[in-house]
Amino acid sequence: MSNSPISYLPTGPLMLLISILFYAFPPKAINHVYGYRTKRSMKNQQTWDEANRYANKLMLWFFIAITVIEGLIFLFVSYQTGLTIASALIVLALILVVMLTECHLKKKL
Repeated sequence: MSNSPISYLPTGPLMLLISILFYAFPPKAINHVYGYRTKRSMKNQQTWDEANRYANKLMLWFFIAITVIEGLIFLFVSYQTGLTIASALIVLALILVVMLTECHLKKKL
């Protein structure tokens, strides 16, 4: 395993790429494989469409920010600290996407 910061720099960009793909190609129909899948989001087609639109938009913005932050983190902190911070940011972003999307669905629909 490499101790080079560049070896883990792709984590943010990889998540950004995934969010771009989800944004560009949102799931059309309710399914159990692809998309934002919670009990509330799978309630009906309207809720499914809104949940995926909103969650994909959030993911896109969060992972743009994380990609930039991650690049800066590895310039100023140790390899292990940078990896820990980057991992925590990704987990936090995913938790926030779920929380914010569920709140949005509860208010909107």
